[in-house]
Amino acid sequence: MKPKFSFDAVLILLLLLVLSCQNQDDVQPASKPFVGTWIPVSEDFIAIYANGEEMTLSQFGREVLGFQEEEASFQAKSYLESTLIGPVFWDKTRMVFFSDGSFSVQKGGNTEFGQWNEINENQTLRLIPNPDSDSFFDFEVKKLNTTELILSKKAELEFLEDPREIWEVEVLIHLKN
Repeated sequence: MKPKFSFDAVLILLLLLVLSCQNQDDVQPASKPFVGTWIPVSEDFIAIYANGEEMTLSQFGREVLGFQEEEASFQAKSYLESTLIGPVFWDKTRMVFFSDGSFSVQKGGNTEFGQWNEINENQTLRLIPNPDSDSFFDFEVKKLNTTELILSKKAELEFLEDPREIWEVEVLIHLKN
């Protein structure tokens, strides 16, 4: 007597086999994909573009902000941290996003705390460095998976010296988990 195989049983086994073989990196958690510890991918984890051209901090400070060579890098870094990138610092920043909506940023020996929100189905990340104030920093999420996060902040800069000169600025921040 030959054993009978049920077509349904074979179909169920195949389905289970396919589901168990899925790559875990391809599966994105439905909630809170930002949660975790994020560190810079390299020394140059922040890139600056002005009118589509990549610039160093010194170039940005001189050409866009108008500072002299000796102070251009320092002033550019200070300006971008205070106006565009907020709690993301040039110095090897370590950011931890917690599931309760809070985050911490480690800069040197100091740790700062704030709140974060995901907006537009993870298309925008809002960082609120001081929940008691109205200031916040919105970043477009260029890439987000279990190992990589790329954030973009764009702005138009117009200066009082020559209001006809407008700079399209983009800052890209590349982090890994």
